[in-house]
Amino acid sequence: LGQLSGFLEYLDLCHNSFSTAIPTELGSLQKIQGILCIHTDPMSSSELPTQLGNLATIRDSLILKSSGLVGPIPTQIGKLKKMTSLLDLGGNQFSSLPSELGRLHKMSRKVFLGTNSFQSTVP
Repeated sequence: LGQLSGFLEYLDLCHNSFSTAIPTELGSLQKIQGILCIHTDPMSSSELPTQLGNLATIRDSLILKSSGLVGPIPTQIGKLKKMTSLLDLGGNQFSSLPSELGRLHKMSRKVFLGTNSFQSTVP
């Protein structure tokens, strides 16, 4: 994926069977506008890589619905300040919401967080 970092704008990884976690190299996609990754079981019950916070250019959407993700949503998600359209992290096993979600001031459309295992209060 690192070789695609200079020009890739949208990445669709839907309906695949991965034997590993989401690659941390996704965080190096310099021109990415949107990532779509739905029903990609199993992802070996991995955590969302903190490197996704490096996607400063993402403006459209980050959709990781029903992808077998576990653990806390990383605080680095708050760095995606340019994202305006859709954040969908539903259907996973996330355990907590970071207060940094409040930094997504341009998010004007939809945020889906349902069907998770949140054990904390909403920040």
